[in-house]
Amino acid sequence: MENTDQSAEKSSLEFELIELKPDSYKHLELDNLIGELQRLIKNAAVEKIGKHVSQIKRVFDNKLKELQDKEKAVFLANGGNEIDFYFQTRSAKDFQELYREYRQKKEAFRVNFERQIQENLKTKQTIIEEIKSLISAEENINTTFSHFRELQNKWRTTGPVPKTENESLWANYHHHVERFYDFLDLNRELRDKDFKHNYDEKIKIVERAEALIDEADFQQAYNELQQLHRIWKEELGPVGKEHRASIWERFSNATKVMHEKRQEFQKEREQEIHRQLAQKKELLEEFKREASNLANSHQGIQAQFKKLMELRESFYQIKSVPYALQKNLIADLKKQFGQFTKSKNEFYKNQKKEQKKRIAQKKELIAKAEELKDADNFDETTPLLIALQKDWKAVGPIPRKIGDPLWKSFKAACNHYFDRLHSKPKMSKEKRSPLDKVYIKRSNLKKQIEEIRAEILQLENNLEFINSDDTSNPLIVSVLKNIDKKKTELSKLQEQLKKLNVERNKIQKKQDETEAVNQTEPEEEESEE
Repeated sequence: MENTDQSAEKSSLEFELIELKPDSYKHLELDNLIGELQRLIKNAAVEKIGKHVSQIKRVFDNKLKELQDKEKAVFLANGGNEIDFYFQTRSAKDFQELYREYRQKKEAFRVNFERQIQENLKTKQTIIEEIKSLISAEENINTTFSHFRELQNKWRTTGPVPKTENESLWANYHHHVERFYDFLDLNRELRDKDFKHNYDEKIKIVERAEALIDEADFQQAYNELQQLHRIWKEELGPVGKEHRASIWERFSNATKVMHEKRQEFQKEREQEIHRQLAQKKELLEEFKREASNLANSHQGIQAQFKKLMELRESFYQIKSVPYALQKNLIADLKKQFGQFTKSKNEFYKNQKKEQKKRIAQKKELIAKAEELKDADNFDETTPLLIALQKDWKAVGPIPRKIGDPLWKSFKAACNHYFDRLHSKPKMSKEKRSPLDKVYIKRSNLKKQIEEIRAEILQLENNLEFINSDDTSNPLIVSVLKNIDKKKTELSKLQEQLKKLNVERNKIQKKQDETEAVNQTEPEEEESEE
């Protein structure tokens, strides 16, 4: 069966992975990310693409979240409730299917790899036994040495074994290889030739190890050093006794320097991890503070949600902290976010109930206005219509797409009534009494007042559904300025109405006194008779 190293080599000939950088896939859009993931899964060895897939998934999730937030903002701006928002795209479904395929391939590779390394262990154990048997083989020395070479090649191409068995297995193999070379002492020519080959290759390894000390990318250099040790142990045999100590000392010294650098590298990395862990803790505490008290308005909750998403994104952008160290922090973050989401959903659920109640109240006010709009007893009906308009404003806002049609119906009923009131037959100016003139002026003023009140109400309703708390927003500034202007107009008209009421009361009082005198005069005349 073809081993994993051969499989990886074959894959690398067919497909070459790009050099992975922190932003290798950041510029791609959703569909392009899907295509890149599909290309990796189809062409590359699954064990080689883990970091690439992780970055693609992270970029995809972030871009999908941005798209979801935009769609949600539009939904809410159009009067929708957050609890009713649902977002799903074909791209997300396609990506999840591909990612599931990757995980299945990865699991299949893991299972196959576990089985393969056990088979490799048995194969290498058999090789050691065959090398042991060569010493007592009754055959030509050249034939025996050729057989030994075949076993060495088989050892090198067999592939990895379980890590727990690797050291003892190699020590056993090396011991029996040296015993075989001691056996070859009977044929110095073959032995010396092999010693020279091994020496030349090990010198290359030593020189490369010494050069790695000055490499800028330490982690890559250290990984290469591990590979050099593997070749030294698994692919090369011993050298002549006169070189064994010196060549190993050079390799060991270079390795020692690399280990010292690694310790320093690890120390710096641990310090960086400590700093990043502290940053994550600070972000978590800020997240808790922000999430602990839910805002009491739609705009406030949206601003709060945006801030929490930014904090969460900043938390996960800190990449270098090992999962084991931040596991509890991640769990706490998810818990806090879950509690906030639950409270937020409960708020919108209650809002929805309250909105249903408000809608019902406004429909009831419309029904009452419809009943009164054709009434002829204007003196009794007018105060009732004015009271209904005040009640309408007191009910509170509802989503614009529902509220606008209701407002139009209510406004139409009110306008119908007041148009009738203002168009009723009037006496000529010459025949109008002072009281009639006052009532006409009052009626016109009241109409203007109600129209301005309605305009203010509409502006305030619009302001409720502008999704921003930024008072410098030009749209908000314009609406607030218009409201102030209308309130100033309303105040002036109300002041005029107060003066007319005073004038009306004076005229009414005088008229009542005159009528009282007229009613008593006939009685006095009768008594004189």
